[in-house]
Amino acid sequence: MKAATIENTQVSHPSVMGRRNWKKGKPALSMIEMGIGLMVVVTFIALALGGAQRVLGQSEVAEEATNISMLSTAVRATRTGLGYNSAANGIRDDLVATNGIPTNMAYNTSTGVLTNRWSGAVTFAATGTNNENFTITYAAVPLSECTQLLMTVKGGILRSVTVGGNSENLSELTTAIADGLCGTSNPVSITWSSALAN
Repeated sequence: MKAATIENTQVSHPSVMGRRNWKKGKPALSMIEMGIGLMVVVTFIALALGGAQRVLGQSEVAEEATNISMLSTAVRATRTGLGYNSAANGIRDDLVATNGIPTNMAYNTSTGVLTNRWSGAVTFAATGTNNENFTITYAAVPLSECTQLLMTVKGGILRSVTVGGNSENLSELTTAIADGLCGTSNPVSITWSSALAN
């Protein structure tokens, strides 16, 4: 009897049944499921591109902060017993003569214009009664990069910063103070000085 029972038992194959249902026109994914999947992919791409832009912005600021540090060190090396070169473009000319301009900065030899990453002019000036201090000015800095740049360039040879006529000693600079200095104008001009703010 057992043999007869075994012969009458039907075996179902789910994989075969599943294939039959799919072949009958039942879609593997509904339109709603595909739409949700597409939205997830688009969101992921948008977040990745936004992150890449932030990283690129941080990279630009870090590069310019390094340039400012290198420039201030190179300018300091040009100081003589009479102070810094107070002639028009004197400090810049001294930097060119001593190869003190970072190689990743654009310098036009025919016009004598040094520019930062944002195509703004980078200028220098001797300051103080006896030209004992100097400034480095960065023009055309995007407002979106201002606070981060101010917070990155701290200490060392440079002792104060001025934005929009307002100055602060670098040793006292906080993010809130940097935000206030940067203001709302876009772009901004930033001047670092080897002298303390008054």
